[in-house]
Amino acid sequence: MKRIFRTILFLFMLGAGTCTFASVGQSDSLLKRWQAIKDTAHDTVKIELLRELGRQIKYSNPDSAIQFLSIALDLAEKNNLQNEKAHVISRMGGAKYVKGEYDFALEYFLEALSIWEEIDNKKGIAIGLNNIGLIQNMQEKTGKAIHNHLQSIELCKENKDTLLWAINVHNLGIAYNTAGSYDTALIYADSSIKLYRSIGRPLEAVIVYNLKGEIFINKGEYDKAIENNLSIINHPDYNNKWEICYALANLAEAEKHLGHHEKSIEYAMRSFKLALEIGAKWDIQKVTGILAEVYSLLKNWEEAYRFLAIHKAYSDSIFNEEKEKEINYLQLQRKHEENELLAAENQLHEQRIERKNVVIYGVISGVLLLSLIVFVLYRNNFLKTRLNRELKKTSETIADKNRKLTELNATKDRLFRIISHDLKGPVSNIVSFTDLLKENYIEFDKQTIKDIILSMNKTSKEGLRLLDNLLDWVRSQTGALALHCAHINLMELTMEVIELLITAASAKNIKFDHSIPENLHVYADKNMTAAILRNLISNAIKYTPEGGNIKLEAWPDASSSKVEIAVSDNGIGIKKENLKTIFDLDEQRTTPGTNNEKGTGLGLIICKEFVEKQGGTIWVESEEGKGSKFTFTLPHGSAQYTESY
Repeated sequence: MKRIFRTILFLFMLGAGTCTFASVGQSDSLLKRWQAIKDTAHDTVKIELLRELGRQIKYSNPDSAIQFLSIALDLAEKNNLQNEKAHVISRMGGAKYVKGEYDFALEYFLEALSIWEEIDNKKGIAIGLNNIGLIQNMQEKTGKAIHNHLQSIELCKENKDTLLWAINVHNLGIAYNTAGSYDTALIYADSSIKLYRSIGRPLEAVIVYNLKGEIFINKGEYDKAIENNLSIINHPDYNNKWEICYALANLAEAEKHLGHHEKSIEYAMRSFKLALEIGAKWDIQKVTGILAEVYSLLKNWEEAYRFLAIHKAYSDSIFNEEKEKEINYLQLQRKHEENELLAAENQLHEQRIERKNVVIYGVISGVLLLSLIVFVLYRNNFLKTRLNRELKKTSETIADKNRKLTELNATKDRLFRIISHDLKGPVSNIVSFTDLLKENYIEFDKQTIKDIILSMNKTSKEGLRLLDNLLDWVRSQTGALALHCAHINLMELTMEVIELLITAASAKNIKFDHSIPENLHVYADKNMTAAILRNLISNAIKYTPEGGNIKLEAWPDASSSKVEIAVSDNGIGIKKENLKTIFDLDEQRTTPGTNNEKGTGLGLIICKEFVEKQGGTIWVESEEGKGSKFTFTLPHGSAQYTESY
């Protein structure tokens, strides 16, 4: 079997939502916490802790990880927590993957995917498709693997899940490397590094250098391979034993090709010891194969034979005909179950339509009869009480209508002022540009046409941002904007908003710095909270000069059940006399941005409306010429928040 680069992006393969690299101290801290709460804590807290414990020890001790995850699985089944159950099962598959037991891993992955599909969890389905692609890549079924990773990426785009998107791009590089398309594999590897860094995941970017090292070995560029793999071994903050084990094996392979046999043996033995320590069968069979070749080149036949025997034993335990049949059977069984499920759903749908028709006829008949009875009773009672009721309510109705009319007139005036002044400008500019192109298209050179199109694009985006804010504000004023609160991971939502605004920030060479805990949650409406962050970050970009910095912070307030979120910049700041009325629409004043960007002041009004609608408060601190800091509060998602270990 040709060399297969085993996937290094197990992060979502394990059903996770976080991507950190645990130290021994962190694992010990989790174990102590488990001993302290296992008899007293709520089951949901236990499941969360056991999932995290399983994630942090899976690379150093996958068997222990499976034991802890099994306890979490029992608790999830006991409480009928289907999503948690799927995550735990997926992580168990990940631990089996680390051990090289791919048939068991696939069985777990398929079971988790089946649950996610049943509860229509799009993020879970994306994780499952990525996982199955990994197994197919190990079988060298690269076409199917690529198809599943591309499907997963489409769901990631729909869910705005940049992290899992980056993981799939990384895994596509692995699949193309397996297929022998090395240049394409390098393109995907570099793309995944950029994606990881764009969302503040530098350690995940480090992992990709294992893939690049493997690609350069396959291309015969051994010095580049050594450079990439050494960047993992020598990284001060990276301590993932599984990946270090693989990097050492790659270094041994490259040094072997360069004729540095002693160096090759040194790296290979370090890799072999790590592989034995964590019980990683695939890594054992890879590195023992290298050792057998190097000792053979040195004519040390005794050692060569010893390692060749180990290599053969582990190769047979991982890749043999029976295991291939088992993996293929599991995939075919899933296809069969999908077809049966579709047939059952169609039959159930037809039965529901028939029952629905019967119910509709019954309801219509009942409604008609009830309507007749109600009408008779209502007519008799209404005629007796109508006059008194109307007299009593007349004065209240008039006063209420006058108040609402006054508010509507004020709202109408403010809307017309904004529409006539601010929305008319971008639309007029676009009309002017299109007239200019229509009348002078033949005379203009390509650069002039390109400049006009860029100006039209910028003007259109300004108009669209204003229109979005206008619609949000109008819906909030008219009561058409419903509040749907849920537990939201604050860092993930912030990264999604930054992804939407990264182009505007990059145009001004503005850098983001965030210190938001990965597991900090708020209990809030996701769309409203995204709108608040979008407006505050957009303003920070607008008023921050070229090469500036924007800082995003969040922390739980120990004195209340709130979370404080802050957006700071080192921009032009706000005049002292404008601070008191900055959230007042009647007193709104707008200041052009550092690149003469325009605004209406409506974004801050929306922020105030949406924060207060969710039970929070918002305030600003600013000094002219030094920057501004906008801070707001939202309810703490306390059931989801735990300390970092």
